[in-house]
Amino acid sequence: MPLFCWSVSTMLPDWPRALGGVDADGILKQSPEDFSVEECFEVDFSHDGEFDWLWVQKRGDSTEYVAKRLATIAGVPAKAVTYSGLKDRQAVTQQWFCIHLPGKQGRDWSGVAEQGDEGGWQVLRFGRHRQKLRIGSHRANRFELRLRDIRGDTADIEKRLEQLRGGFPNYFGEQRFGRAGDNVDACRRWLAGELRPGRFQRGIYLSSARAYLFNTVLARRIAQGNWQQPLDGEL
Repeated sequence: MPLFCWSVSTMLPDWPRALGGVDADGILKQSPEDFSVEECFEVDFSHDGEFDWLWVQKRGDSTEYVAKRLATIAGVPAKAVTYSGLKDRQAVTQQWFCIHLPGKQGRDWSGVAEQGDEGGWQVLRFGRHRQKLRIGSHRANRFELRLRDIRGDTADIEKRLEQLRGGFPNYFGEQRFGRAGDNVDACRRWLAGELRPGRFQRGIYLSSARAYLFNTVLARRIAQGNWQQPLDGEL
């Protein structure tokens, strides 16, 4: 059986769990407030240069959508707005955005915000900097996750939480693969010449394929019982 199979269509595998299942369940992400994400990134602004950095809180909006709105407000092309990483849409998240404004004074972003029926965002603070924000610049994300209506053996839950302190296999979650895994199948069709996606979608498809491959390798390592040990040749 090959390690990586492209014929996933719209079905994701049930990847194995190192600690097995748990006799309890609950409701995950019932509302965006049940999942908060904060980018861990400390910036020492130079207070000059060509870039406005914005610390933005968003709820119910994607990172890409907020970036496009910021570009429109600033009157610059979409490619002039960068960020370090994509954050979940169905969550309350905080992250940095960067806008390239050469030859201009830094804009006053105080109070800039948008609210809609399903989502919204606001600029919490901002500063002028001589460096551009690039993908992968932040060192980590801080997560808070709330489970509601927990049912089952709560004592077993506490036991499992204690076990997780020693580490756990960190699969990429379903949101990385699109609806029912559609992004992985779209990547296969793109590489086969059946699709011609735009630049942003190509990045999404490649990210999904890499995550799927990572999960497949991790699943094999769990099955072999060596997921906590480095193998020869690994970094």
